[in-house]
Amino acid sequence: MALSLEDQFSALVELDSKLLTADLSIDTKVAKQLYDAANLFASENPLHENAPDALELAAKGAEGIEKYDEAITILHKIITDYPETEKTPMFMYRKAIILEEKLGKPDNAKAAYQALIERFPDNFLSISAQEYLDMDFLNMSDKDLIEFLESQNQE
Repeated sequence: MALSLEDQFSALVELDSKLLTADLSIDTKVAKQLYDAANLFASENPLHENAPDALELAAKGAEGIEKYDEAITILHKIITDYPETEKTPMFMYRKAIILEEKLGKPDNAKAAYQALIERFPDNFLSISAQEYLDMDFLNMSDKDLIEFLESQNQE
């Protein structure tokens, strides 16, 4: 007998709960399963109320197996294809972080931060992103960043 959609989604949530191992590292085998299963659920049931949540889990899985471009694509899909929720700013912030830290694309990250700030100017993530951009961290070398942080600690 086939599982109901609710049971299928519950299985995704269960997989997500196993993503982190006891030492807080990512279980890549679980990440791959989560990525595949959550993507399948969302693509087969795009109008289901849990489709955006399934995509969120697929993005987590993609990050877990270091498919960062795919994680960005999935986050972008949630941001653009589904109604805005209280999680939308977090998805936009996550997208910017992946662009910057995992893909080394500071210009794209800056654009992603700017999009977040423009769309949700009062959100705490937007305020944090604006401060980050104002400090020009994106254009600092690692050496400059370390010197800056050390100077802040001495004040």
